[in-house]
Amino acid sequence: MFQILRVRHLVGSASNSRAMRALAICTLMGTLMACAQPPKMMYNWQAYQPGVYAYLKDDGADYAAQAATFEQNIETARSGDQALPPGFHAHLGMLYLKLGSDDKAVEQLQSEKLAFPEATPYVDFSLRSFEAPLKQEPEGGV
Repeated sequence: MFQILRVRHLVGSASNSRAMRALAICTLMGTLMACAQPPKMMYNWQAYQPGVYAYLKDDGADYAAQAATFEQNIETARSGDQALPPGFHAHLGMLYLKLGSDDKAVEQLQSEKLAFPEATPYVDFSLRSFEAPLKQEPEGGV
């Protein structure tokens, strides 16, 4: 009888050890999963990709509505302390050119240069291309 009790004690001890290991592993996994956070996005892409797609598709899209959406995206990014993606300000500048808001277009293109210095050649080219037709217009009108 004494040996049966001893065997039961050893068997119970082994299962307790396994249960404790399993509990420790589950606790560790739960702790690690609770501490893990999704990676923070580098840029706020909210309106940029759909806006560029609509612009390039050119199916009679409302440029004013697109510009307003982009402006709203700028405010959202500022309030969330997020950066805007490369090309965002340049694209908004192109929308403003389509709308005839030349000052806002130049302002956005300059913002693109400040945010992404590697865009300087493209922005300078765009500004030269934009300014050339303005210089050729007659001043007095007919």
